[in-house]
Amino acid sequence: MNAKALVTLEFDKVLDMLAAVCQTEGAAEYARRLTPSSDIEKVMKKQRQTTDSKTLIGLKGLPSFGRVKDIRESVGGRRRTRCCLSGNCWTARPC
Repeated sequence: MNAKALVTLEFDKVLDMLAAVCQTEGAAEYARRLTPSSDIEKVMKKQRQTTDSKTLIGLKGLPSFGRVKDIRESVGGRRRTRCCLSGNCWTARPC
C-alpha cells in the first residue's frame, strides 16, 4: 500500500489506538511497527492466527498479563534466535 493511502486512511492513528490497548510496552512497540501486506498467504496466515486467538479467548477468557515483566534489557546483548532454556545456559536449538 502506498504512503498516500496510509495517510488518507490515518493508519498511524489506527496503530496508536492498537498500541494504547496493549498490555506491555513491547507489545505496543510491535503494534506500532505493523504494516499492511499484499502477500495473500501472509494475510491469510495472520487472519487464521487472529481467528484462533479469538476462539481461545471465547473458550478460556483473556489471559492475564498483569505480572509480565519486560526482560528485553536483561537479554539485550543476546542474539535473537529460537532458544530453549536448558539447565543454566541458553542453547540455540529448535523448541
